Amino acid sequence: MSTKFSKRLQEPSRLEGGGPSQFRQLIQQIGYNKDVDIELGTVVAPPPAIRITVDNDEKLELLAEDLIVAEHLTRHKRKVTLTSDTVREAMTKAGYTPHVHDITELVIEGEIEFTDELKAGDRVIIQSIDEGQTYIIQDRAVIYDGA
Repeated sequence: MSTKFSKRLQEPSRLEGGGPSQFRQLIQQIGYNKDVDIELGTVVAPPPAIRITVDNDEKLELLAEDLIVAEHLTRHKRKVTLTSDTVREAMTKAGYTPHVHDITELVIEGEIEFTDELKAGDRVIIQSIDEGQTYIIQDRAVIYDGA
């Protein structure tokens, strides 16, 4: 019979049965981690001094130092390249007859700035890890009222 040490309890637990059974039990014990909780919350104050209240514990107010915020919820920039193989455009200018220009390739490089960061009143999806020591703001929450 094998023993292993539980990461949570730091005490040995016994695996029973033959090799395949022990292996399955080991995978189940290691694979199950109740270290993540998902909650809903409301942004009380926007970044950079962001504050968020958690629905199930209104006394708990999360501050900026408690949070990891998904990049798409922040003000940020992204580099982009837009490419098109062939562009045909008919053009007309006063005094000229209509004509067509063939462009064999069009490449536009640039940067897009996303400015729609979290605002007071936004509902958010919160993931709690490390036994409630760290909170990840994953996305905005949209709740339809059924109307």
